[in-house]
Amino acid sequence: MNCSYLLEERMTRRGKWWGIFVIVLVLLAVGLTLLAKTLITPERIKAHLLPLAKEALAREVTLGDVKIGLFSGIRLDDLVIFEKAGDEPLIRADQAVLRYQFWPLLQGQVVVDEVRLENPRITLIRLADGSFNISDWLQTTDDSDAAVEPSPSPVSADRDEGQAIDLLVSRLAVGGGEMSFVDYQINAQAPYRYQIDNLNVEATDISLEQAFPFSVKARLNGAEFSVDGKLNPKDRAGQAAIQLSDLDLTAFLPYFREHLPGHLGSLKLDLTLSVAAQEQSLSSSGNLTLRDIAVNLNALPKAPIAQARLAVDYDLLYETSAGILAVNRMRVDLNGIPLDLQGELTGLDKKTPQADLQLSLTDLELRSALNALPAGLVSSLQAFDPAGFVTARVELAGPVDNPQGLLQRGDFQLTNLQGAAAGLRPVLNGRLQLQGQELTAEKLQLALGEDSALIDLQIPDIFAETIAITSSVTADRFRVDPLLETKKPAEAEVSKASPPDSPPAQVSQEVGPFDLPIKADGEMRIKQAIYQGMPIDNLLLLYRLDKNLLTVETLSGQVAGGTFKQSGTVDLSRKGLAYQGRVELSSLALDTLTRLFAPRAQGTVLGALSLATDFQGRGTQAATLREHLTAEGDFSFVNGRLTASPLTQGFADLLRLAELKDLSFKDGSGNYRIRQGQLHLNGKMSGQDLHLTPTGTIGLDGGLNLDLAARLSPHLSAKLDKKGKVAGYFSDEQGWTRIPLTLGGTLERPRFVFDSRALKEQAGEELRQKLEEKVMEKLDPSGTSGEKLEPAKQLMKDALQGLFGR
Repeated sequence: MNCSYLLEERMTRRGKWWGIFVIVLVLLAVGLTLLAKTLITPERIKAHLLPLAKEALAREVTLGDVKIGLFSGIRLDDLVIFEKAGDEPLIRADQAVLRYQFWPLLQGQVVVDEVRLENPRITLIRLADGSFNISDWLQTTDDSDAAVEPSPSPVSADRDEGQAIDLLVSRLAVGGGEMSFVDYQINAQAPYRYQIDNLNVEATDISLEQAFPFSVKARLNGAEFSVDGKLNPKDRAGQAAIQLSDLDLTAFLPYFREHLPGHLGSLKLDLTLSVAAQEQSLSSSGNLTLRDIAVNLNALPKAPIAQARLAVDYDLLYETSAGILAVNRMRVDLNGIPLDLQGELTGLDKKTPQADLQLSLTDLELRSALNALPAGLVSSLQAFDPAGFVTARVELAGPVDNPQGLLQRGDFQLTNLQGAAAGLRPVLNGRLQLQGQELTAEKLQLALGEDSALIDLQIPDIFAETIAITSSVTADRFRVDPLLETKKPAEAEVSKASPPDSPPAQVSQEVGPFDLPIKADGEMRIKQAIYQGMPIDNLLLLYRLDKNLLTVETLSGQVAGGTFKQSGTVDLSRKGLAYQGRVELSSLALDTLTRLFAPRAQGTVLGALSLATDFQGRGTQAATLREHLTAEGDFSFVNGRLTASPLTQGFADLLRLAELKDLSFKDGSGNYRIRQGQLHLNGKMSGQDLHLTPTGTIGLDGGLNLDLAARLSPHLSAKLDKKGKVAGYFSDEQGWTRIPLTLGGTLERPRFVFDSRALKEQAGEELRQKLEEKVMEKLDPSGTSGEKLEPAKQLMKDALQGLFGR
């Protein structure tokens, strides 16, 4: 019992001591409160705090009411910090509140219930010299001070010893804040102004030892802006979700105008993204959209861009310690045209970063892409109506300061790539491959209607100042007609049917000159080309282009039972072009040639023609061509025939011989030259019943001026002069009758005329010879006088020549 009594008495005493301790604490708290109310008055706070604030901030500071609670906190009303020189407020707040808990202080903890700033208003100014109205706050310490190694702070020492003061803020808030930025540096007379208003900041459970959430909401120049995230001071980490909508970037144009390659009319920005920061890394993902883009680019003054949209969806990771930026995902979308990028950039902490990136396009539909691009930018392509699909993969690697060297490999897949040109719509299918700066293609398929060809292509350096191209085109069968058609028949008929009173058509201009930054060589081999329904076998073209001079080394083939071969040059650097060359034809059927080049004469000219000619000239229009085209060469033909043509009909009508409606010649030959739009001809044609020796000119416009010197066989001569009284005066020793004719008019309307002067001269010569023969028969009937009668013969000849000469 004594033990129980002693224990009970001890417990009673301990309870009394705890009670006395609590009462003392209460009395102490009451005393401190009374002391605070008595000693820590608003007036004393102002008297001590304001001078310290003024000295520290180097500015005038004023306060309104000050309310202090030892256990609750401090409230400052109407806090104003003025500009360094002047009476304009720099920072103003209606109220600043600090609420904390008293008892945790005794345990080494600072527990703040609330830190709140009501309606703060800040005015930030950049002066004309580039300094700010708070530049003195931003200045760093002197070099001498910076060189001094700072001593460890008491707080850090306490933390090392495990005796740190823990800070916990339950709530930090800024409500109704505003910040104005005025910039006089760019324009001192009319400064640029920017405004952040409706600024509301809130953070809860703030601690230096663990993560805490925060949020920021504001309006930036009228655009809604918000940030929601978490911050972890201990781990130096944080994350945030950021949103911005409808920010007008033209307001910030003064800061990037000099870097803009044109005139910006409008530009809006929307973004939704997340950011996560760790001690050694920074990551971000989300999307950024530039919309309502209106810009006139200096490089494209006639192609303004309007209502364009550029969106970027990305996922990036930056390893700060290693200087590596990983592009996990990036899609750039321009008006619906997507471009994907992934890879990494290394050495961002060094002078020259390195890239290892992959660009890709997947099934890009050209028609949709062109419709998505600004109309002014692609107006020149609309007429071609391009369509089809392009898939591309490009690898970029190397130092970023050498953009051309970044290009390592590329693969471009063309699927039904097509476009309209000159009434045609060719289609390309196949693959282009890029290795470094070299672009190649093998068996690229070109389709034109039912025909197709394979193309091999090589460009050694796509970035060269003068691009070199080597190509090879092969086909089994290909129609040439569509490639050579330049005007539709309907268009031709319309032009012919123009009313008389319509305004004169504009004179066509000569093409060129051209300055092509291209050097090319190649070949084209077609087993059978079809032109105007005529097969051309083994068509071969070898060419090269260098310094705007196109050289056709060989254009050859087999056609119409014969062969042709052509070579020459075309100078593209001269207006109207300048050309020279040689054409050789061997045993080509004349009927085929007339069908190709003079369809109306088809079936009227037959035979096999061989020809060799050298030519040179300038111009593509008829007038220029007639003036500058020159040529000369030789020709021959065998088994020639003219039938059922205006020429043969006119010839037959003149001589009244139906047999001449169909003229046949065993062979013929001659030479010609072309000058000033006239073909000067010297030829001869020999047939069974007719020989012709045409000399004179044929105009390139079809005009005729020829002396034919026709000779009729005895068979036709007998029909021409049935009584034989006239033909005898025009016949030679073989009985062929010489008929001097001239041919005028045109090829469509020839006009045959007897050459009366030649007839007279020819008839006189025949009559003189007849009289001479008769007189000699009288003087020397036996023909034996010989030299004795020679003076008499000469006297007779002179007399007859004088007579017929007159």
